[in-house]
Amino acid sequence: MDFKKLTKIVGNLLVLTSFGFLFFVLSKLDFTAVKEMFQFSWIPIMIGFSFLFSFLYLYMAEGWRILLVLVSGACLDKHVIYVYLKTVIFKYAPGNVFHFLGRHSLSKSHGLSHKSIAFANGVEILLQLFAVSFIIMIGTLFFDISLNIGDYLVLSKTKILLAFSLLVFLVAVVLFKKKYRETLLSPEAFFSLTRVLLYHLVFLFGSALILVGVYYFLLDVPFTFSIFVQTIFASSIAWLLGFIVPGAPGGVGIREAILVLLLPSIMILSKELVLAGALIYRVVTISGEGLTYFWAKLFEIKGVSSGEEK
Repeated sequence: MDFKKLTKIVGNLLVLTSFGFLFFVLSKLDFTAVKEMFQFSWIPIMIGFSFLFSFLYLYMAEGWRILLVLVSGACLDKHVIYVYLKTVIFKYAPGNVFHFLGRHSLSKSHGLSHKSIAFANGVEILLQLFAVSFIIMIGTLFFDISLNIGDYLVLSKTKILLAFSLLVFLVAVVLFKKKYRETLLSPEAFFSLTRVLLYHLVFLFGSALILVGVYYFLLDVPFTFSIFVQTIFASSIAWLLGFIVPGAPGGVGIREAILVLLLPSIMILSKELVLAGALIYRVVTISGEGLTYFWAKLFEIKGVSSGEEK
């Protein structure tokens, strides 16, 4: 059995385990209090969060366009953003790769090589890993964060720093391998990569703020500064694990399971409220990713599709 097949099997098992964990938790919880809290005023707030989340994808799309310009040397119009936004929702298709594959339509419309598009996809993934690791490391250094995973494991400051320092090092090694150096080590590349990294940080931090908003505005969770900071980092860890586990479309199941493990000890909340918030957040993010198609159509209507600009 080759490594690729083994990785896929392990990823699918982790997804099934996460869903099993969530169903087990659901079967043991009493959501009466949450049902009593529900108000129709939640709906416009959730819609607002969804639009905000979809707006954050504009940063991701522009970042990918910058990467594609860098690796291809082509002068690319905003149709690249249109294609990126249109394919965001494809990540929920089985396999968790179709949003990457959908971008390859640019090879026909703009004459780009599949190699350049795949390279830009790879650099984007590495920068996402670097960005989330950067957030967690900065928080650990300046706010002395430690996180408890239920009653099983304590992530101390030292463990967090070691783990994510290693991840940052591995990302840097891959990013600056010999065959990539000529493209990625020029002064122009440095500024482009820094700009894209900032866009990724905006996306990740904004996503975490929406999670905080779900608990604060919908579930009336009081936030101290300490709880706020730790929730941001718990969200970042959940995002990272949902991102790297193969076979989990959009991190479904993985991120919710991690939040249920981490947040009760941070917020001093019942698991019912934590899981309710995680599920509401999932509805918000899926809706937001669906709304990226709306942004894509706006770009198309404004005449930035390839047929009108080329």
